[in-house]
Amino acid sequence: MEALKLTLVGDVDVGKDCLLRTYTTRIFPKPNARSSREKFVHNTKVMVNGKYIALELRCIVGQDEYDRLRPLYVGSDVMLICYSASSRSSLEAVKSKWFTEVESHCFTTPKILVACKIDLRVEDDSSFVQYEEGEALARQFGMRYCETSSLTKKGLNQCFDDAIWFGLHGLARDNKRKKKFYPYTGEPNQTPPIMPPGICPTIELEQSDFVQHWLEMARNPKHADVTFVVNGVPIVANRVILCSSSNFFADLFGVTEEAKLNKLIQSCSEDGITIDEEETEKDITVISRICETTNELSGQNHTTVYLSKDTKLTPFHHILEFLYTGKLDFTEEDVLKVVDDLLYLAHAFKLSHLETILLHKGYTNSEASELAHDEAKTRMKELFFNNSDVADIVFNVDGERIYAIKLVLATRCEEIRIMFENNPVDGDPRIQEISIPDVSAGCFLAFLEYIYTDKYPEAWGDPMELLVVANKYSQKRLVNLCELNVQKDIEESLSQNGDDSLEACVIDMLLMSQMHNAEQLAQWCLHFISSNYDAFANRDDFSKLDGSNREYIDENRWPSLAYFFRVHGYRKLMEKKSCVVI
Repeated sequence: MEALKLTLVGDVDVGKDCLLRTYTTRIFPKPNARSSREKFVHNTKVMVNGKYIALELRCIVGQDEYDRLRPLYVGSDVMLICYSASSRSSLEAVKSKWFTEVESHCFTTPKILVACKIDLRVEDDSSFVQYEEGEALARQFGMRYCETSSLTKKGLNQCFDDAIWFGLHGLARDNKRKKKFYPYTGEPNQTPPIMPPGICPTIELEQSDFVQHWLEMARNPKHADVTFVVNGVPIVANRVILCSSSNFFADLFGVTEEAKLNKLIQSCSEDGITIDEEETEKDITVISRICETTNELSGQNHTTVYLSKDTKLTPFHHILEFLYTGKLDFTEEDVLKVVDDLLYLAHAFKLSHLETILLHKGYTNSEASELAHDEAKTRMKELFFNNSDVADIVFNVDGERIYAIKLVLATRCEEIRIMFENNPVDGDPRIQEISIPDVSAGCFLAFLEYIYTDKYPEAWGDPMELLVVANKYSQKRLVNLCELNVQKDIEESLSQNGDDSLEACVIDMLLMSQMHNAEQLAQWCLHFISSNYDAFANRDDFSKLDGSNREYIDENRWPSLAYFFRVHGYRKLMEKKSCVVI
């Protein structure tokens, strides 16, 4: 794979880093996303003429004390000299410092003058750098000129398209060098037209709503199957969330094989189970009594857990919040008031990640919070996924029985909740059976795995089949994950087998993605077909492409008709120049 190195230089705070981050992620970075004293290097790739080009994008700091670091940009294929349209001093620095410095290190390297932050510019205000001034300076130094805004993305793609073009062919620099050192009074050398670079469409993920769904369970009392009593105050919760977020509760409710609840029982009466504190481990003494009841109509069990008298209400609320979200959503000052009680409960309920956050005073420690929530997702799959012992719903799919928990599915998927309501329970009230047509058992299991974990099921090998199911149940994030995996499979096949192995499936994949609302994958397929027009145009199934698809491909095809006209003109010129009379 051919590689290019593009380097951005310029004064501090002119917008170099934002330019790179917005271009590579398509998202404008948050303020103070990084220190200006860091170098920013990002590796990505673009498709040019049906082949991928590896890009190394480098941003060099601008402080004077970092002059010794700047030789790092030696070897760059293109230099982008940046200034801010809202800072006239940064333009003056280009004249007095940056062009001279870059020219001394990278004399033959193509250079582009880039105006950043044009969204801040006020027209006809002399304190701002106007378009004409930047263009005049670029013309003076023989550079290409581009204007950009990271915030609005105006000019962003055009700027990097030009940089890639010059990096691949070095046209601007070569022509300038010939004019400066090798004067030529005859006709200039003619270069055949080349394919302009095209940025391959990126697939972006919809934001996860997993935590919000868990919180919906907590806020709806009708979903509760556990009640904690703290100093006489009832607090409802959900067994599946508690067991997934803490091994303590998984053992307490007997979900795991090594559950120790029976070893803790000393007496049982109509009032419930009483825990003898002398026989229990120290971290269990927070619980004083447990009661089990069964709803005669629904057949569902409900557990009431009485906590010890020294358990305080506010810290326990925070513990539940952490169990559901994996984080403490309040200020450090508020935590300090109850930190000792939180540490006691965190130890009692075996919440090691919460202990780490509290002991290190990292009350906004996102890494520990994310790890805790990821482990909860994994534990939910291990304890409850396709487990007949805890299931209250059975799906008959392709001759197989698949077990699930109704609460999890109904909370995570609105279509499934409606399906439950439209299929009344027959026979045993404790379990409901529903048949699912037109899908394989393996694909439906992969779909349920996503519902439980919010992650793409890596073991599933057909992302297009899963995409169809995801769209049927309106799981947009899963559709995006499937789109990413389809793109990944195509790119791997492209690098291993070349284009020929893909032509047979890309057209069908385009039509299928449009049928099932996979807009980003459809756009990617259109770009791929357009970029390899000749290869696809000769196929019999190319006739499947009509309407807006054909219009897009004809408009964005490469090689374009204009290209052939330019090639024809170039060949004519070469023939004319080759007819020399001796």
